[in-house]
Amino acid sequence: MATKFLTKNSLKLFCETSYYLRFDGKFYKGTAQAKAGADGKNMEAPTCVDVTVVNSDGSAIANAGETAPTYIIVNKVLQDTITTSFPDNKYVGKSFLIIKHEKTAGKNYNLFDVGVIG
Repeated sequence: MATKFLTKNSLKLFCETSYYLRFDGKFYKGTAQAKAGADGKNMEAPTCVDVTVVNSDGSAIANAGETAPTYIIVNKVLQDTITTSFPDNKYVGKSFLIIKHEKTAGKNYNLFDVGVIG
Protein backbone atom coordinates (compact mmCIF):
# COMPACT_ATOMS: atom_id res chain seq x y z
CA MET A 1 0.00 0.00 0.00
CA ALA A 2 1.36 3.43 -0.95
CA THR A 3 2.06 5.92 1.80
CA LYS A 4 0.27 9.26 1.65
CA PHE A 5 2.40 11.88 3.37
CA LEU A 6 0.80 14.85 5.11
CA THR A 7 4.01 16.86 5.11
CA LYS A 8 6.65 18.01 2.62
CA ASN A 9 10.40 18.22 3.03
CA SER A 10 12.16 21.47 2.24
CA LEU A 11 15.42 21.16 0.30
CA LYS A 12 17.76 24.09 0.88
CA LEU A 13 20.06 24.77 -2.06
CA PHE A 14 23.60 25.46 -0.87
CA CYS A 15 26.05 27.47 -2.97
CA GLU A 16 28.44 25.72 -5.35
CA THR A 17 26.70 22.35 -4.95
CA SER A 18 25.16 20.41 -7.86
CA TYR A 19 21.50 19.40 -7.50
CA TYR A 20 19.75 17.05 -9.90
CA LEU A 21 16.03 17.79 -9.61
CA ARG A 22 12.86 16.88 -11.50
CA PHE A 23 10.24 19.61 -11.32
CA ASP A 24 7.00 17.82 -10.39
CA GLY A 25 4.61 20.76 -10.60
CA LYS A 26 4.17 24.43 -11.39
CA PHE A 27 5.68 27.28 -9.37
CA TYR A 28 3.38 28.33 -6.53
CA LYS A 29 3.32 30.79 -3.65
CA GLY A 30 4.27 29.21 -0.34
CA THR A 31 1.99 29.39 2.66
CA ALA A 32 4.39 31.27 4.93
CA GLN A 33 2.91 34.32 6.61
CA ALA A 34 4.09 37.68 5.31
CA LYS A 35 6.67 39.22 7.61
CA ALA A 36 8.45 42.53 7.77
CA GLY A 37 11.77 42.71 5.95
CA ALA A 38 14.81 44.70 6.98
CA ASP A 39 13.25 47.85 5.50
CA GLY A 40 10.02 47.37 7.48
CA LYS A 41 7.92 46.50 4.41
CA ASN A 42 6.03 43.22 4.35
CA MET A 43 7.74 40.55 2.27
CA GLU A 44 5.48 38.34 0.19
CA ALA A 45 5.35 34.58 0.62
CA PRO A 46 8.17 32.76 -1.21
CA THR A 47 7.74 31.06 -4.57
CA CYS A 48 8.16 27.29 -4.35
CA VAL A 49 8.16 24.27 -6.65
CA ASP A 50 7.73 20.59 -5.84
CA VAL A 51 10.76 18.52 -6.87
CA THR A 52 12.14 15.01 -6.82
CA VAL A 53 15.86 14.45 -6.38
CA VAL A 54 17.06 12.31 -9.29
CA ASN A 55 20.29 10.70 -10.48
CA SER A 56 22.62 12.73 -12.69
CA ASP A 57 21.09 11.07 -15.78
CA GLY A 58 17.58 12.08 -14.69
CA SER A 59 16.51 8.56 -13.66
CA ALA A 60 14.63 7.93 -10.45
CA ILE A 61 16.58 7.12 -7.31
CA ALA A 62 15.80 3.67 -5.90
CA ASN A 63 13.23 3.70 -3.05
CA ALA A 64 12.50 7.41 -3.59
CA GLY A 65 8.77 6.66 -3.46
CA GLU A 66 9.04 6.04 0.27
CA THR A 67 10.11 9.58 1.12
CA ALA A 68 7.87 12.56 1.72
CA PRO A 69 7.40 14.98 -1.19
CA THR A 70 10.03 17.70 -1.41
CA TYR A 71 9.97 21.36 -2.43
CA ILE A 72 12.52 24.12 -2.95
CA ILE A 73 12.16 27.86 -2.51
CA VAL A 74 12.85 29.55 -5.83
CA ASN A 75 14.22 33.06 -6.20
CA LYS A 76 13.20 35.29 -9.11
CA VAL A 77 16.45 34.68 -11.02
CA LEU A 78 16.00 30.89 -11.04
CA GLN A 79 12.29 31.13 -11.82
CA ASP A 80 12.91 33.50 -14.75
CA THR A 81 15.69 31.27 -16.11
CA ILE A 82 13.37 28.24 -16.11
CA THR A 83 10.23 29.97 -17.41
CA THR A 84 12.09 31.80 -20.19
CA SER A 85 13.36 28.51 -21.59
CA PHE A 86 10.13 26.60 -20.86
CA PRO A 87 7.10 28.92 -21.20
CA ASP A 88 3.57 27.75 -20.42
CA ASN A 89 4.76 25.49 -17.59
CA LYS A 90 6.57 23.12 -19.99
CA TYR A 91 9.26 22.69 -17.31
CA VAL A 92 6.91 20.40 -15.34
CA GLY A 93 8.22 16.84 -15.49
CA LYS A 94 11.66 17.90 -16.77
CA SER A 95 14.89 17.28 -14.86
CA PHE A 96 17.54 19.92 -14.30
CA LEU A 97 21.06 20.29 -12.99
CA ILE A 98 21.00 23.38 -10.76
CA ILE A 99 24.03 25.07 -9.21
CA LYS A 100 23.49 28.09 -6.96
CA HIS A 101 26.38 30.58 -6.84
CA GLU A 102 27.48 32.96 -4.10
CA LYS A 103 26.01 36.46 -4.24
CA THR A 104 28.02 38.92 -6.30
CA ALA A 105 29.39 41.86 -4.34
CA GLY A 106 26.81 44.62 -4.18
CA LYS A 107 23.94 42.36 -5.31
CA ASN A 108 21.12 41.05 -3.14
CA TYR A 109 20.49 37.83 -5.08
CA ASN A 110 22.21 34.64 -6.18
CA LEU A 111 22.87 33.59 -9.76
CA PHE A 112 22.38 30.01 -10.97
CA ASP A 113 23.71 27.66 -13.60
CA VAL A 114 20.86 25.56 -14.97
CA GLY A 115 21.19 22.61 -17.32
CA VAL A 116 18.49 20.36 -18.75
CA ILE A 117 19.03 16.65 -18.13
CA GLY A 118 18.06 14.27 -20.92
